[in-house]
Amino acid sequence: MPSLSPSLKQPTHFFRWVALVLLVMFIGNMLGLSWTLWFVGAAGLAACIGLLFLVDEVLCGKTEPLLLIWVAVFPLGYYFLSFPRADAIVSFDRVVVLLLGIACLLRPMNHGAAIAPEIRMAGGAWLLFLLAAMLSLVHVSNPIGGVKFLLDVFGLPAIIGYVVLTEMEPRRWIPVLHFAVCLFCIYSVLIGFAEVILDTDLLAMPGDIFYTSAESQVLIPRVNGPFTTNNSFALIGLIACVFICFLWRLIPRKPLWLKLFHAAGVAASASMAILPLYRSVFLTMGAILLIDAFIYQRRLKPRLMRLSLIALFVVAAVTVEIYLPEAFEARTNSGNIYQRIAQQEQTLGIFMANPLTGMGLGNFLKYAATSAVGSSFASYDPANAAHNNFGQILAETGILGAVPYLLSQVLLVWAARKLLRKTFAWKYSLYIFLTYWINGMALSSGYYQDLNIFFILTIATLLSLAHSNIDEISFPSKSFHGERDGSQAFLPA
Repeated sequence: MPSLSPSLKQPTHFFRWVALVLLVMFIGNMLGLSWTLWFVGAAGLAACIGLLFLVDEVLCGKTEPLLLIWVAVFPLGYYFLSFPRADAIVSFDRVVVLLLGIACLLRPMNHGAAIAPEIRMAGGAWLLFLLAAMLSLVHVSNPIGGVKFLLDVFGLPAIIGYVVLTEMEPRRWIPVLHFAVCLFCIYSVLIGFAEVILDTDLLAMPGDIFYTSAESQVLIPRVNGPFTTNNSFALIGLIACVFICFLWRLIPRKPLWLKLFHAAGVAASASMAILPLYRSVFLTMGAILLIDAFIYQRRLKPRLMRLSLIALFVVAAVTVEIYLPEAFEARTNSGNIYQRIAQQEQTLGIFMANPLTGMGLGNFLKYAATSAVGSSFASYDPANAAHNNFGQILAETGILGAVPYLLSQVLLVWAARKLLRKTFAWKYSLYIFLTYWINGMALSSGYYQDLNIFFILTIATLLSLAHSNIDEISFPSKSFHGERDGSQAFLPA
């Protein structure tokens, strides 16, 4: 089996190269050259070397370096690497997927890993959903735009998942993957905090979802960081927090700098989840902590720590109610519930208007705004936005799309349960599913490309660790309940 030691050294090599570049810049400055000139030159040289390295890796059929670079920088790609900025033709995600496809075609014969039958069943159901969604586009005024939307939101994540399952060797790259996820969470939350202070969207894109302090009604802006929506900012943050904790258990050697970086990554990802102030996110965090405390923890100290975090949320809510009653009322008043009930009635009415093929993928907002479907509930009108993943899929693609969509999710959970049930990885996959779906029943978050890709990346990584060498990663059930770390049982020595 491949050793972990080469990948563990890669972050250290990275810092050595950075130190070398800074040293060269300092010497150049002492010789009379400006810092700016040295910085631009060093950055250009590093970019050329990095590009040549990636081209070489792709031509050799290697996908891991490209995937890891994507993980580290993908939040910034939507702003800096999209052209044109409005309705981009070239985007970072599309270029990465294209290069991954080329690398897969150029890989050595019999190099890719076999996909477990349970995962194949989920993939088959997803393919049926894609076909049904394509059929629904006959109802869309711009079918070409609908095809692009379908590929970006639902097609690219499936390709990323396939590449991770067949091409990546996550055992070798776990420390680097942990480093990359922590890195993007840290700079993402720094951008988020800067937006809170400045009350403005620093990386504004067409169609962004960002609420200023005046619009949010909770005294602070509901920020989106480097992402296009605050939904993605919050949910990617919470999924990343779970994923970071999972990866941390698999790293055998943990120097002090890595422990500090891990702590910063966990704090940053949790802050990403909290900053947009979504009620469903707080509900999800509470559910995860309760499940972890009473099902997967037998030791008293870890259980008390999790219950203390829940108590902290309660104290924070009570404090806001006492000192900021208007903000508390804006996020908890019963009108929100009544509007959501009215919205579900409208969603059902739109579905009944064309139950077989739906109203066309991505056509919900336009149809709801122009039709007379739906009525008020307790004097509250519907929001004309589904606020529900499955409800929107049902209304837009009909029974032909909704059935395989739901079946694919059920089969994916079943595959994770079957492949991971004897490892501590199962609980982390469960928490990722809960994050995606508890919020997906209150938000149409499944319609965001960035969230879907990261969700599939994390789940595929957990599954790829299992189905390739499942006999080597099982361990006694007592470690699954927190009696000992168990990381050495999950990975070969």
